[in-house]
Amino acid sequence: MRKVSAGVIVAVIAGVLLLPATAAAGAAPPRTPPLAKGTYVNVSVPRAASTMAEDISDSGQIVGCFSRAHGPERGFSEQQGKLTILTHRSGGRPSALTCPAAVSSTGAIVGSYEAKARPMHGFLYLHGIFKTINAPHAGPESGEGTVAVGINKAGVIVGYYVTARRIEHGFVLRDGRFRTVDAPGAGRTPRGGTVLNGIADDGTISGLYNSADGRQHGFWLRRGVFHRVSVPGAQDTAVVCISQHTRMLVGAYRVAGHRKSLGFTFRHGVYRTLREPLAGSDTIPQCGNDSGEVVGFYFGSAEVFRGFQFTPAAAASPVVPGMRGRSAAPAAPGGFWPARTGLRQAK
Repeated sequence: MRKVSAGVIVAVIAGVLLLPATAAAGAAPPRTPPLAKGTYVNVSVPRAASTMAEDISDSGQIVGCFSRAHGPERGFSEQQGKLTILTHRSGGRPSALTCPAAVSSTGAIVGSYEAKARPMHGFLYLHGIFKTINAPHAGPESGEGTVAVGINKAGVIVGYYVTARRIEHGFVLRDGRFRTVDAPGAGRTPRGGTVLNGIADDGTISGLYNSADGRQHGFWLRRGVFHRVSVPGAQDTAVVCISQHTRMLVGAYRVAGHRKSLGFTFRHGVYRTLREPLAGSDTIPQCGNDSGEVVGFYFGSAEVFRGFQFTPAAAASPVVPGMRGRSAAPAAPGGFWPARTGLRQAK
């Protein structure tokens, strides 16, 4: 599942995408997509214990969330070295969780917030103001509620809500009106259902669903028609985002018999695998822009979240180590600076 809170995304990916599986005895290893050629660089908020990069715009703006040791989860937005911390306040108090999920080309940010032991609420953040998003049929308890996950240039928002029965349903919010979207084959039991997680400027939507057998499937949706996405050689495929114009799909997959998940991109009919070289286990991309840059997070050796940015070889240019590989200047106090600088070539 893409770009919700740290707790929710890990619970779903670890519980569904990373379920142990047993490969058939004597079966030939599946032929999965080749590794994408390019470079990886760390994305980390200063003094953060963990960072999850969630989206990157065509202009290079990155949004996501982070937490410091024993602290609440906060959102961030960064562009050209300028870091903005985003914290939703509910009832005059900071929410226990604020996590931006996506940013449009107009600078509008969507995501979710949650008070302690309360349901999730979606939000739209624009011009310094938070606006709450609640789907009409969302459940009222902790672990239930609404999550806004994607937004396009026209301001159409997609996401999902969790009912009192703990079933997920996708939604489209246009001009103040909600429309529920359920993928054919989606399960109708707790931890089952449909998630919409991205929308391109032309209205094409990305998403995933969990079927009754516990498997995860990706799809893209246009004009009411669902198109299933399955990474070659994968047992489970999770599409988590779509770029604004080229409709590049980003996601994660798992091969039967393996616990580790890998990322992927699907562009112009070609799949490529993403694997952060320093990942101790899983590489979880979250979204990409039309230049093919992808952000996400991985689990390091200490099993904590580390943000990353991947730049494809065709778009990479020789640079010296610096801020996400773009500058060698010293970090400004309180500025956005990687915990580990420089570029790392994908093997």
